[in-house]
Amino acid sequence: MQADTYLACGLLSETIKHMIDAFIRDYLVERIEDTVEHRIVTGYYPRLTLGPGQRFASKGGYLVHFAGANTKQLVADGGWITP
Repeated sequence: MQADTYLACGLLSETIKHMIDAFIRDYLVERIEDTVEHRIVTGYYPRLTLGPGQRFASKGGYLVHFAGANTKQLVADGGWITP
């Protein structure tokens, strides 16, 4: 959750810096759509993008399982999956 929060705050901060004095909600969303796909650091999401009319930046994920019965380590069962 901390990584997601850090990513969201970083995106918002970056976007507001580029908006200068045009603080309009629709423009903010458009700028975030453009900014998110050009970021190098995207938290846990390797293919993080937004497009017009989309409100979910990530449409896939990994299936994982715990490495052992008494451990908190997660192991991926395969590659990135999109429905």
